[in-house]
Amino acid sequence: MALKPWREIAEPHSDVREGKFQQAEFAADLSRVHAGTANAEYQNPALFFQRTFITEGMRLLLDSVVKRLAGQGGDPVIQLQTAFGGGKTHTMLAVYHLAKGEAPVSDLQGVPAILDAAGVTELPKARIAVLDGIKSSPNQPVQREGLMVRTLWGIWPGNLGVLKVMTWWRMPTLRARHPARRYWRRC
Repeated sequence: MALKPWREIAEPHSDVREGKFQQAEFAADLSRVHAGTANAEYQNPALFFQRTFITEGMRLLLDSVVKRLAGQGGDPVIQLQTAFGGGKTHTMLAVYHLAKGEAPVSDLQGVPAILDAAGVTELPKARIAVLDGIKSSPNQPVQREGLMVRTLWGIWPGNLGVLKVMTWWRMPTLRARHPARRYWRRC
C-alpha cells in the first residue's frame, strides 16, 4: 500500500499554497503580542486559535489554566518542558489570549469545548505580566511608570501597572535587590 502525498491528507494554509509564506512571521513572540506589535495571526486571538491545532498536551494545560482563572482549582504554577519546537511559545500565547479575554470565547476555535469540559461557563479577565528574559538586564534598565527598573522584581509590577503605587518598593527595585517577602504580601 502506497502512502498518499501529504498535500492530499493535510491542505497547507493559503500563504504556503500561494508562495507568500514568510519564515520570520512564523516565529511567535509573546513580547511582541503583549506590546501590540505582532503579526495579526498572533496578535488577534480569533486568528491565533483558527491557526492553532490544540494538541492533547495543550488542551490539558488550558483546562488547568481555565479552572485556575475561574477559581475552580487548576495548577498555580505550570512548568513547560519540551524540546526546541515543542510548542512552548504557542502554548504561552494560547494562555495569554485566554487570560486577557479580548475576544469572546465563542470566537476562539476549540476553546468552548475546553471550557465545557472544565465546567467553566465564564472566564474572568486576568491582569497579565510578560517578562522577556532576553530583553531584560540589570545593565539595561527599563522605564516603567516613571521609574527606572533594573530587576525582575520591578518588571512584574511594572507590567501589571502597579509599580507606582508601590512606593515602599522603589528602593529595592532601584538597588537591584529582590523585595522582602513581606512586600509581596501587600500586592
